[in-house]
This record gives sequence, structure tokens and C-alpha cells, in this order.
Amino acid sequence: MNFNLSIISSVLLLLFMQCVSENVEEKYATQTSGTRPEGEIAWFPLNGNLNDSTGNQTLISIAGPVEYSEGVNDDTGTGLLLNGINNYLILSPGLYDSIAVLFWLKTSGTAGIVEPNRPVMFDYGSKAVSATLTDAVSGATQLNVQHGATQVSTSEMGDESYLNTHSAYSLFYFEVTKQQAAFTFQGYANGMPHKVSNQYAFTDDLLALSDLIYIGRSSDPHNAGNSFFKGYIDEIHVFNRFLTSEELTHYLNIQPN
Repeated sequence: MNFNLSIISSVLLLLFMQCVSENVEEKYATQTSGTRPEGEIAWFPLNGNLNDSTGNQTLISIAGPVEYSEGVNDDTGTGLLLNGINNYLILSPGLYDSIAVLFWLKTSGTAGIVEPNRPVMFDYGSKAVSATLTDAVSGATQLNVQHGATQVSTSEMGDESYLNTHSAYSLFYFEVTKQQAAFTFQGYANGMPHKVSNQYAFTDDLLALSDLIYIGRSSDPHNAGNSFFKGYIDEIHVFNRFLTSEELTHYLNIQPN
């Protein structure tokens, strides 16, 4: 009898957790999407599962241990904790010559990004283009963007200190097509948002050799050791076009706890 009650309790608990996850996703959808942006091919809320809330069933996997933790805010449910050692995300949205990725991240601990680690936040098409966080001489954090032989850095902008945020989730948005790329990063200093944006021109066309997006580690297995990100990831969106300034502002207005 006690055995049967234990089974029934476990089933009820699973059903309850599923309902909570679905309710959080539904609540967040009504607040952030309204009319979902055209061209959104994947949205992973990471609310205790890897469900694609667009219904496109875009493939995603977590390599290494899985641990869900605090999300962007109370309305967005949970996020995913990356340990900086052996876990990262791989998405397979399809092969595009124009793609945009948006998600929230928070570094783990006050140390932020410490050399020799160079965590890769975004790597598309088997190193076709990547965005890497590196520790600057000043103790701040730079964002380096690389495509082929071209490499550019936020150190040229003088705002890199806002990229090293551990007090609150920061928004990361990256878009790339043909011979150009752009990023927007909104971090927080003393509780106030600070946005950094820039555009880059590449000498070669984007040639994605695979449809894989790596988040939290380099796609190059020979460069994996120092490329793991240690911290939190939440609310991953993938688009097959660039967001308008109005659409991006909508996400920038979402406030973390």
C-alpha cells in the first residue's frame, strides 16, 4: 500500500512540475512576445527542460551535467548553470547565411572571466564566426569577435568593463550575415543598465560549414579546454533574420532580478 502511494505521489509531483513549467512559459510568452517576431526559428526558455517554445522542435542538447538554476527574473522561470569545466549547449537550427542569436548570461562569482580562460559565448557554423569573452589587462572583460582572419574587440570602444557582470543577468545579442556582423550587450553597473553596441565588416563571406551553434564552448575540440563559460544562461532565441531596433528594445526592457 505504501509502495503504491509512493508511486502515485511521484506521478502527481511530475505532473505538477510540468504544469508549473508550462504556466511559466505561457506567462512569459504573453509578456515578451505579444506578436512573436517573424523569423524566430527557436526559443528555449530552459524552464527545467529543453523544449522549443516556437513549436519548431529545433534540436538542442546539453553536453555534460545538467543543472537548472536561477533565471533572468521571477517571470522567466529557471535558467541553466554552466560549470566552466565540461558542459555547454549545442543547437541545430538549420544552415543560414543570416542568423541572429539572443540570450541572457551571468558570470559565476566575482572573479568574472579570468585568463587563461577565453569562454566562447557564441560559435556558429564550425568556427565560421565566434564571440569570445577575454580578460583585459585592466581587469575588465573584452568581447572579441572573429571571422576567418578578421578579429575585432570591444577594447577599442572603452566600454568593456560593463561586460564583466556578475550581479545581474546581462543581455547578449549577436547577428551575422555575408561580410558583416553586429552585437549588442547590455550589462549592469550599480543596478543601472548600460548598453554597448558595435558593427563589424569582414573581408570574407560567412561560410557556415555546419548548422551548429555552440553556446558556452568553442566548436573546435582542440581549443575546448579554456573555452568553457562558467555562469548562467537563460531564454535563448534564434532568428533567421536581424531584429529591428524596436524588437531588440523590447528584449532590452526586460529587467533581471
